[in-house]
Amino acid sequence: MDTLLCEFPEAVSILCGLVTPTWVLTVLAKARELDLRCKDVLIQMVARLLSRFSDEDLSQLSPEVFVLVLEETCREDPEVENISPKQISRTVDAYLKGISSQGALNHDVFRQIADAVPEKYRANQDTFFHVLEKLLESGLYKNCATLKAMSGKAGCDVP
Repeated sequence: MDTLLCEFPEAVSILCGLVTPTWVLTVLAKARELDLRCKDVLIQMVARLLSRFSDEDLSQLSPEVFVLVLEETCREDPEVENISPKQISRTVDAYLKGISSQGALNHDVFRQIADAVPEKYRANQDTFFHVLEKLLESGLYKNCATLKAMSGKAGCDVP
Protein backbone atom coordinates (compact mmCIF):
# COMPACT_ATOMS: atom_id res chain seq x y z
CA MET A 1 0.00 0.00 0.00
CA ASP A 2 2.81 2.37 0.90
CA THR A 3 4.40 2.00 -2.54
CA LEU A 4 1.11 2.26 -4.39
CA LEU A 5 0.08 5.52 -2.70
CA CYS A 6 3.51 7.14 -2.74
CA GLU A 7 4.73 6.11 -6.18
CA PHE A 8 1.46 6.43 -8.10
CA PRO A 9 -0.24 9.69 -7.04
CA GLU A 10 -2.90 9.21 -9.72
CA ALA A 11 -4.08 6.20 -7.69
CA VAL A 12 -5.27 8.58 -4.95
CA SER A 13 -7.96 10.13 -7.16
CA ILE A 14 -9.11 6.70 -8.28
CA LEU A 15 -9.14 5.33 -4.74
CA CYS A 16 -11.11 8.31 -3.44
CA GLY A 17 -13.96 7.24 -5.69
CA LEU A 18 -13.81 3.63 -4.54
CA VAL A 19 -13.07 3.53 -0.83
CA THR A 20 -15.16 4.25 2.24
CA PRO A 21 -14.23 6.62 5.04
CA THR A 22 -13.87 3.59 7.34
CA TRP A 23 -11.31 2.03 5.00
CA VAL A 24 -9.27 5.23 4.80
CA LEU A 25 -9.33 5.66 8.59
CA THR A 26 -8.26 2.04 9.14
CA VAL A 27 -5.39 2.30 6.67
CA LEU A 28 -4.37 5.71 8.05
CA ALA A 29 -4.26 4.34 11.60
CA LYS A 30 -2.04 1.46 10.46
CA ALA A 31 0.19 3.78 8.41
CA ARG A 32 0.68 6.06 11.42
CA GLU A 33 1.35 3.09 13.67
CA LEU A 34 4.00 1.75 11.29
CA ASP A 35 5.25 5.24 10.35
CA LEU A 36 4.75 4.55 6.65
CA ARG A 37 5.52 7.16 4.00
CA CYS A 38 1.94 7.08 2.73
CA LYS A 39 0.42 8.64 5.86
CA ASP A 40 0.57 12.13 4.31
CA VAL A 41 -1.16 10.84 1.17
CA LEU A 42 -3.83 9.25 3.37
CA ILE A 43 -4.35 12.57 5.16
CA GLN A 44 -4.96 14.08 1.71
CA MET A 45 -7.47 11.32 0.98
CA VAL A 46 -9.30 11.96 4.25
CA ALA A 47 -9.44 15.67 3.36
CA ARG A 48 -10.88 14.86 -0.08
CA LEU A 49 -13.43 12.47 1.42
CA LEU A 50 -14.32 14.66 4.40
CA SER A 51 -17.78 15.52 3.10
CA ARG A 52 -18.63 11.79 3.07
CA PHE A 53 -17.69 11.27 6.73
CA SER A 54 -20.43 10.65 9.26
CA ASP A 55 -20.20 12.11 12.75
CA GLU A 56 -19.16 8.64 13.93
CA ASP A 57 -16.37 8.51 11.33
CA LEU A 58 -15.14 11.93 12.46
CA SER A 59 -15.04 10.88 16.10
CA GLN A 60 -12.50 8.18 15.19
CA LEU A 61 -9.93 10.83 14.27
CA SER A 62 -7.50 11.88 16.97
CA PRO A 63 -7.34 15.67 17.49
CA GLU A 64 -3.83 15.67 15.99
CA VAL A 65 -5.02 13.94 12.81
CA PHE A 66 -8.18 16.08 12.63
CA VAL A 67 -6.03 19.24 12.68
CA LEU A 68 -3.85 17.84 9.87
CA VAL A 69 -6.97 17.02 7.86
CA LEU A 70 -8.39 20.51 8.45
CA GLU A 71 -5.16 22.13 7.33
CA GLU A 72 -5.11 19.98 4.20
CA THR A 73 -8.79 20.65 3.51
CA CYS A 74 -8.39 24.41 3.86
CA ARG A 75 -5.18 24.51 1.80
CA GLU A 76 -5.71 26.26 -1.49
CA ASP A 77 -4.89 23.89 -4.33
CA PRO A 78 -6.36 24.56 -7.78
CA GLU A 79 -6.16 20.85 -8.61
CA VAL A 80 -8.29 19.79 -5.65
CA GLU A 81 -11.90 20.76 -5.16
CA ASN A 82 -12.20 22.12 -1.63
CA ILE A 83 -15.34 21.74 0.39
CA SER A 84 -17.30 24.88 1.14
CA PRO A 85 -16.72 27.05 4.22
CA LYS A 86 -20.17 26.10 5.46
CA GLN A 87 -19.29 22.40 5.16
CA ILE A 88 -16.01 23.00 7.00
CA SER A 89 -17.96 24.71 9.81
CA ARG A 90 -20.41 21.80 10.01
CA THR A 91 -17.54 19.31 10.08
CA VAL A 92 -15.72 21.19 12.84
CA ASP A 93 -18.98 21.53 14.77
CA ALA A 94 -19.67 17.79 14.52
CA TYR A 95 -16.12 16.92 15.54
CA LEU A 96 -16.13 19.28 18.54
CA LYS A 97 -19.48 17.94 19.71
CA GLY A 98 -18.29 14.36 19.30
CA ILE A 99 -15.04 14.70 21.22
CA SER A 100 -16.71 16.90 23.81
CA SER A 101 -19.27 14.17 24.51
CA GLN A 102 -16.42 11.64 24.79
CA GLY A 103 -14.69 13.86 27.36
CA ALA A 104 -11.67 14.18 25.06
CA LEU A 105 -11.86 17.95 24.60
CA ASN A 106 -9.59 20.27 26.52
CA HIS A 107 -8.49 23.83 25.93
CA ASP A 108 -5.33 22.78 24.04
CA VAL A 109 -7.32 20.66 21.57
CA PHE A 110 -9.94 23.39 21.22
CA ARG A 111 -7.24 25.96 20.49
CA GLN A 112 -5.46 23.74 17.93
CA ILE A 113 -8.71 23.15 16.06
CA ALA A 114 -9.68 26.82 16.18
CA ASP A 115 -6.25 27.83 14.89
CA ALA A 116 -6.39 25.26 12.06
CA VAL A 117 -9.48 26.83 10.50
CA PRO A 118 -8.68 29.97 8.47
CA GLU A 119 -10.95 32.97 9.07
CA LYS A 120 -12.67 32.69 5.68
CA TYR A 121 -13.81 29.14 6.53
CA ARG A 122 -15.54 30.17 9.73
CA ALA A 123 -19.04 30.56 8.35
CA ASN A 124 -20.63 30.09 11.74
CA GLN A 125 -18.84 30.23 15.07
CA ASP A 126 -21.82 29.37 17.28
CA THR A 127 -20.46 25.93 18.09
CA PHE A 128 -17.08 27.35 19.09
CA PHE A 129 -18.87 29.46 21.68
CA HIS A 130 -21.08 26.54 22.77
CA VAL A 131 -18.04 24.29 23.25
CA LEU A 132 -16.16 27.06 25.06
CA GLU A 133 -19.17 27.46 27.36
CA LYS A 134 -19.13 23.70 28.09
CA LEU A 135 -15.42 23.86 28.90
CA LEU A 136 -16.03 26.75 31.29
CA GLU A 137 -18.98 24.98 32.93
CA SER A 138 -16.77 21.97 33.59
CA GLY A 139 -14.97 24.04 36.23
CA LEU A 140 -11.54 23.23 34.84
CA TYR A 141 -10.83 26.79 33.73
CA LYS A 142 -11.35 29.15 36.65
CA ASN A 143 -8.62 31.71 36.15
CA CYS A 144 -8.13 34.55 33.74
CA ALA A 145 -4.72 33.32 32.49
CA THR A 146 -6.26 30.12 31.13
CA LEU A 147 -9.08 32.03 29.46
CA LYS A 148 -6.58 34.39 27.84
CA ALA A 149 -4.59 31.44 26.56
CA MET A 150 -7.73 29.90 25.08
CA SER A 151 -8.94 33.09 23.45
CA GLY A 152 -5.53 34.40 22.41
CA LYS A 153 -6.50 37.84 23.71
CA ALA A 154 -4.49 40.09 25.99
CA GLY A 155 -7.45 41.27 28.07
CA CYS A 156 -9.85 39.33 30.24
CA ASP A 157 -13.37 40.53 30.88
CA VAL A 158 -14.53 37.37 32.60
CA PRO A 159 -15.62 37.88 36.24
